[in-house]
Amino acid sequence: NTIIVPSNHLSNFIKNIGFSGNLIQINNGTKKSTDIEKIYDENNFLIVSRLVRHKNIDLIIRSFNDLKKQDSLDFKLNIIGEGPEYKKIKNLIEQFNLSDSISLVGSKFGNELEEYYKNSNYFLQMSSYEGMPHSILEAMNHKLIVIASKHGGNYELIGNNDFGYIVESLETGHITDSIKNAINDNQNQTLASKGKYLVNQEYNIELTTQKYTEIILKWIRKNYYI
Repeated sequence: NTIIVPSNHLSNFIKNIGFSGNLIQINNGTKKSTDIEKIYDENNFLIVSRLVRHKNIDLIIRSFNDLKKQDSLDFKLNIIGEGPEYKKIKNLIEQFNLSDSISLVGSKFGNELEEYYKNSNYFLQMSSYEGMPHSILEAMNHKLIVIASKHGGNYELIGNNDFGYIVESLETGHITDSIKNAINDNQNQTLASKGKYLVNQEYNIELTTQKYTEIILKWIRKNYYI
C-alpha cells in the first residue's frame, strides 16, 4: 500500500510506472560531523563506490590521464571500494602509468573511512544512475567539493552547480573541464559550507530516523488500535 523513496527523482520514477498507492519521500541521511576547515590548494581526490560498471570509474581515470598529460596536473586520487570492476580499473591505472597518483585502497568503514573524507578535498561521482547517493552526502558533510554526473539524485543534490559541480555528459572532455573548474575556483570554501549546511538541515540521519519512526508508529496504531 505504501512505498517510501529517498529522493524526488525516485518518487517521479514510481509515479511514472503507474503506482497509485501511498507514496512518501524520506531523504537519506548521514551522521553529522564536527565542522572541518579545509584548504583546497591540494588536489586530493576521493571516490567511495562499489566498483561496478555504471559508476564509470574508468572514465574518471581516463580524464585524469588527460589532465596529467595535457595540463601536467599533480594530483592524488584514492578509490575506496570493491567490486567486479576492480581488475579492469587496476589494469587501466597501470596502463596509463598512474600508480603513483591513483590508489585502489579496498573497502574502508567507520573511522578509517572518515579519515579519507577528512584528508581529501574533492569528491568524484560519475555514475550513470543514482537514486540518492549516501557517498555524496557523506562527502558534503565533510566539506569536500563534489564533482558529479548529471543523473538522478546527483543533480537533485547539486543542482545547477549550487552545491558542487555537475558534469553535463559522461565524456572525458566534460569531466576534465569540471575538474579544472573545481580546482581553479576561489569560492570553494563558500561552496563547501553551503553543502554542509544543506546536509545538516535536510539529509541528517536524526531527521531520517525520526520520519521513519513516525510512519512505523502510525502504522502500528492504525493496525493494532493502540
